[in-house]
Amino acid sequence: MTKREENRYSMYRAVEQVLSDNQSVVDSLPALAESVTEFNTAMQDISDQDNAYKTITGGATDAKNTAEEALIETMISLSGATYVYGKKSGDNHSQSLSKFTESDLKLMRDSDLVQKGKSLLEIFDHPEVPPSGRTRMKAVPFFEKSGF
Repeated sequence: MTKREENRYSMYRAVEQVLSDNQSVVDSLPALAESVTEFNTAMQDISDQDNAYKTITGGATDAKNTAEEALIETMISLSGATYVYGKKSGDNHSQSLSKFTESDLKLMRDSDLVQKGKSLLEIFDHPEVPPSGRTRMKAVPFFEKSGF
């Protein structure tokens, strides 16, 4: 809800409270009782829609964060193997690309994180890179389905 909608909804809740406090008066007038019932139904609909909206946006953020954490975990695993390859083969480029910490990755923008992951995957694809318990077949799906 916007700020204006929240203010209006707060006013409606205050009205709802006054009506429930004076239920005996409301019940004595059939037309008023019918209007109050419709009002309460509308209030419930507004509340349900607001909760649904909050759930939708919260779920998307949670899914993105989960995918980002999986991507970072995979990159950390791949970096060890590529660093070893770079060290043994004297490939300074491989060493420099695979030298990062988890906090470095968490501070990156999404686009930079994906680019770094793709660069790392290209090096990891080299046939001389030693296996690190994760094969390319296990690593690629994290990059493809991570949502980045």
